[in-house]
Amino acid sequence: MVIVLFKCPKCHIDIISPIQAIDETYAFANYLPVLMHCAACETPSLLVRCPNSCGIPPEWRCGKFLDMCLRVATVCRRRASETRNWDLQDFFLRMERTWLARARVYDLSQETALVAARNVRLRNTSEPRQIA
Repeated sequence: MVIVLFKCPKCHIDIISPIQAIDETYAFANYLPVLMHCAACETPSLLVRCPNSCGIPPEWRCGKFLDMCLRVATVCRRRASETRNWDLQDFFLRMERTWLARARVYDLSQETALVAARNVRLRNTSEPRQIA
């Protein structure tokens, strides 16, 4: 699990939230955006460790949710094609499918943006976890 701090782009409240799912934690560690929601206004944000390393150009870092999902899916597809490791290819293709599925489910006209995480902390657990 990773605990992250980020500022909601809509209501400007600081949010402290865990990233609990293994795939989401691994995506975050590999500079892919992770979908987070503001606890106050429910605005979706695409949280990244470093905006310059996520593979999305600066001019595309905010927009309609549908467009952002498709951009992230494209980055996942590209990363899958660039790696020679089968497990990583499988992971990136799985993340691509996840983002394409989100594009079909959420309010596609809603605005969203990439948001950089601050003060990322890994939580120590007693159980070892295998990622990807």
